Amino acid sequence: MEVTGWFSAKARTGPGMVSASFDAELTGLPPEDATIAASISEKPDSRAQAAFERAAAWKGQQIESVAYTLQVHKTHLEDIKDVGQATVSMSIAPSWALNRGGITNMKIARYADDGSSQLLDTQFTGLDSSQNMVFVGTSSGGLSIFALVAVKNSQVAIAPLPSRPIFPSGEGTAPLAILPPLLLFVALTVIRRQS
Repeated sequence: MEVTGWFSAKARTGPGMVSASFDAELTGLPPEDATIAASISEKPDSRAQAAFERAAAWKGQQIESVAYTLQVHKTHLEDIKDVGQATVSMSIAPSWALNRGGITNMKIARYADDGSSQLLDTQFTGLDSSQNMVFVGTSSGGLSIFALVAVKNSQVAIAPLPSRPIFPSGEGTAPLAILPPLLLFVALTVIRRQS
């Protein structure tokens, strides 16, 4: 038997008025003392930040900026065992997203209770009633800490090419390998006579 739960919250953060919600499948009727609550905060703690950065690095990206986090607090409920797939929705002002590369750079990151992390497959679904951009991601592992982040591709250091060829040509010399054998014999003979 599956039971669906739903939660929604709004908060004013550095990026402005934001909202987040989730819809989760419960694998059965929860115990009477089970609770689910959520809170929105502007910045993740250091453990969550490190987890989000690991998730981005795994995809060859870097976290450019964190808009805000949605932390889901569960009591007497465990991910996968009690809480199945969850759909997370997070909104942000268009200016925040567009100043950080636009729609394709927006991702929802997840930091699970077991310490694992991932970037969810994130879709832009349109504008909400406040004209904020809404992004949705699906978490197959349940609920935890989520963040709306802007990512960018990691920069790989590439050694610069030399500004001049290693074997200069047209400067009165040529690489020894391309001298005709007869010319090489003449050059060696002249060098011997001069010594």
